[in-house]
This record gives sequence, C-alpha cells and structure tokens, in this order.
Amino acid sequence: MDQELSKKLLCKIFKFKKATAQLSCRSDVSLNEVLAMVTVDSQNERSEKSLLAVQLGETLCITSSAVSQMLTSLEKKGFVYRDINASDKRQYRFMLTDEGRQVTQQMKDEIDRTMNRIILRFGEDKILEFMDMLDDFSEILTQIPNENENTLSK
Repeated sequence: MDQELSKKLLCKIFKFKKATAQLSCRSDVSLNEVLAMVTVDSQNERSEKSLLAVQLGETLCITSSAVSQMLTSLEKKGFVYRDINASDKRQYRFMLTDEGRQVTQQMKDEIDRTMNRIILRFGEDKILEFMDMLDDFSEILTQIPNENENTLSK
C-alpha cells in the first residue's frame, strides 16, 4: 500500500473536517449544536410529540450520550430548555428558547449562504458527484471495522 497516499488522504480528511467546523459562524456554537437546534426546532414545528435524545442521535448520527452532552451544553448557553412530557413523565421535550430560535435562524441563514456559494462555484453536477463520493466513502468507513472484526474472529 502507498503510505504517502494514505498520509495525504488522512491530511485531506482532517482539513475537510476543520473546514466544515468553520461553517458555524459563532465561536460559542459548534456545527453539531447548530444541527441539533435546527432538528429540535423543526421537530417541534411539525409535531407535539417529544423529541427524544435517541431520535436526535439517529438524525445526527451520534450517540445518545453525545446528544445528552450537547443538549446540556445548549441549555447552559440558554438556547434550549427541557420540558417534561405530559403523557410520559420519563421523557423530556426539548425546546428552543427565544434566543435559541434567533441563533438558529442566523446560523441557518449563514450556512445557506455559504452552501449556495459553494454550489455556485462547483456547479450542481460536481456537488452531486461529490455527495455520491462522500456516501461511498462513509459506507466504506463503516464497513471496515466489521471487516476487521471478522478477520480477527477467524
């Protein structure tokens, strides 16, 4: 295997990760937190049902414990609050505060502007091709640990 190519790929992955982290136009809110607030907001607009940490985790592709930490952080910042679900006292409904809604809207607008600029620069065809490649790349990354486990168990 080409070690140099492997190093370059890893560098590009980290560079891409760093670049995507800059999509958050506020230093006190991570991109994951923005996505969580957008999800909470859209769920509450669509339904009176509680948004569970598990559901948020599935939507964002992160663990329930990561969701819990994120929501706690957002609560401390004053962007989210928990309301006990009237029909099931074991569950919390997460809601955006007025400040949280304002920050979410600002961030959505900024991210939309950025995405539109990127699409204009690359063109729709290249963006669609890139998204397909990202899907393929993600799929391979998720398969590799299972392949390693299967190799070890033989």
